[in-house]
Amino acid sequence: MKIAALSRVSPGAVLSKSIFSSNGQPLLNKGVKLSASYIAKLEQMGFKYVYIDDTTTVDIKDMDSIPSEVRQEVVGRIANAFQKLNHSDGVHRMVKSGELGREFLNIYRILFSHLEQSNTMVVHLSALYSSDAHTYTHCMNVATITTILALAHGYSKQVVEELGVGAMMHDIGKIEISPAIVNKPGKLTDEEFALMKRHCRLGYEILATQPDLPPSSAVCALYHHEWYDGNGYPEGLRGTDIPEFARLMAVADVYDALTSNRAYHKPWLPSDALEFIFTRTYKQFDPTFVRYFTNHVSIYPVGITVRLSNGTTGIVAKPGKDNLQRPTVLITEDQGKPVTPFEIDLSTDLNVTIVGCEL
Repeated sequence: MKIAALSRVSPGAVLSKSIFSSNGQPLLNKGVKLSASYIAKLEQMGFKYVYIDDTTTVDIKDMDSIPSEVRQEVVGRIANAFQKLNHSDGVHRMVKSGELGREFLNIYRILFSHLEQSNTMVVHLSALYSSDAHTYTHCMNVATITTILALAHGYSKQVVEELGVGAMMHDIGKIEISPAIVNKPGKLTDEEFALMKRHCRLGYEILATQPDLPPSSAVCALYHHEWYDGNGYPEGLRGTDIPEFARLMAVADVYDALTSNRAYHKPWLPSDALEFIFTRTYKQFDPTFVRYFTNHVSIYPVGITVRLSNGTTGIVAKPGKDNLQRPTVLITEDQGKPVTPFEIDLSTDLNVTIVGCEL
């Protein structure tokens, strides 16, 4: 299994991971042979890369933290909730009745139950979705990353749930903002940005009315755009004046936004997104939670091609055991020439480093 840029995939390539639609259902299943028409349709839908079978990497196994059946249920139920909200009286009915909070709490509990049973403390997110699925997958991915970071921080199960469901619903205020602004492909005007910033307070007001959600969950919606140096919004809070829930989930929110497939930007490589977060530490992000992030979120997905400092190129075969930034790499080229594949464990071979990623 390896990740390949869709623009470089030839007809006849076989998918090694299923591809999902906006409602969480498979568009193309693992094992499907890609035709020219399939490739063209995927490009039209905004896909930038796919996982394909490869004789050299046949022994590399998927490491996604969320199995496809859990993913389908969670994303499908999130999509269904948003579809209800989009009905003419949906927002009023779901918010007033408390149905919105109850439904998302139930969805989060499905996700948390899996994470708890799997006993994982490392996040591997690698599923591929159409760009129009971003709203739903972002809810799930931010909740997943936030949950692992919260467990690493030592929160109790009850507190993790309060934070996790708040993270899953942190952008709920956008349902009150015009879709033309939320989904605008270009830069927002000053007036549009002023309207967009209202989603934090609107989301807080929505979540605060839900009887099944504690006030701490609503805090995630209100403060997730505050910056550690005080230059965020809506209140310009600084440092530890920003509630801890918001400081923790802000890292997860930005990371997933950068690495997600959206209609108006291609996904960043996870390693590039981490570099961005590093450059914003102490400015936008609390260094404590950046440190948790680097220790618990895999930024070199299994299957990605990497270039090493010794002139070799290979495919990430396994995540690092003790340091996620130093995985095991299956070497396939040396100085640009094919070689008999062999593995380098960067957690023990400390003289070699990753200098770049390729798709």
